[in-house]
Amino acid sequence: MERERLLSRLRRIEETFELRDPQDRVAIIEGLGSDDEDLREVAKEAAAGAMVDELCEDLLKLLADGAAPDETRGDAAIALGPALEVCHYEGFEDLDPEEMPLTEGMFDKAKAALEAAYASESTPVLVRRRALEAAVRAPSEWQNEAIRSAWESDDSEWRLTAVFCMGQVEGFRDQLVEAMASEDIDLRCEAIFAAAEAEIEEAAAEVIKLAQDATMEKDVRLAAIHALGAIAPEGAPEALEKLAEDEDEEVAEMAQEALDMLLLDDFDDEDFDFDDDEFDDDDDDDEFDDDEDFDDDDDDAPKKKK
Repeated sequence: MERERLLSRLRRIEETFELRDPQDRVAIIEGLGSDDEDLREVAKEAAAGAMVDELCEDLLKLLADGAAPDETRGDAAIALGPALEVCHYEGFEDLDPEEMPLTEGMFDKAKAALEAAYASESTPVLVRRRALEAAVRAPSEWQNEAIRSAWESDDSEWRLTAVFCMGQVEGFRDQLVEAMASEDIDLRCEAIFAAAEAEIEEAAAEVIKLAQDATMEKDVRLAAIHALGAIAPEGAPEALEKLAEDEDEEVAEMAQEALDMLLLDDFDDEDFDFDDDEFDDDDDDDEFDDDEDFDDDDDDAPKKKK
């Protein structure tokens, strides 16, 4: 498919959270296999937001395809993460199956495939890392040892994976606090998000402190500012309002984006106070023919996904 048409289709899927025909699945797989980094990123986001069993099956085949590029297989794994998280935390007992991105059988199949991909020594390292990063969106006991092993590795990339996973799986408070003080800038930035995601008590004050510290490494400071908007610890709005007026344009711009994110998250139905007298039954019938006028899709896309 020609690049612009493919990109347009992928963006439509990303924005609407739905697959309209089988060609949409084909487009996602084609996008993930592209050499174009932008296409791969959009395809990954589109897949994550429009997950169904059939697409999950496609992604699992791609994950297992030894002939596919490592980046493509890794992105296929990551695209599974949001659906796994919804299924794990919402459960299958109380919700209508139509409201779930996957059936319970496919959910179990995806979890098993990710565990197998991680466990196999023949799997390329990047794919193993991405499989673990996706798997922790639905925490399981086996992941604890995998995270410890990654954290104790001499490989900086595995340690990054470990820190990301610590934000999703309980029991790594001490390691995250340690990582937040690391001299490795990438590790420290990752730890900022993970510690806040894990709601570690020390994280909120530390993230605000890092965001406000004008002497801090720029990348660390910007990561902390972004985390304030994504994780919303107590005191974030006040800190971001001040940072949005910072003399450093990058800092001010990031702070404004984070503040907008924060305000958007606070914007819900409770902000409206409809007076029942303003609408009668006839008006309801005229203006809202059926439930399709509303889009109740959940925003369960990862906060900080890889």
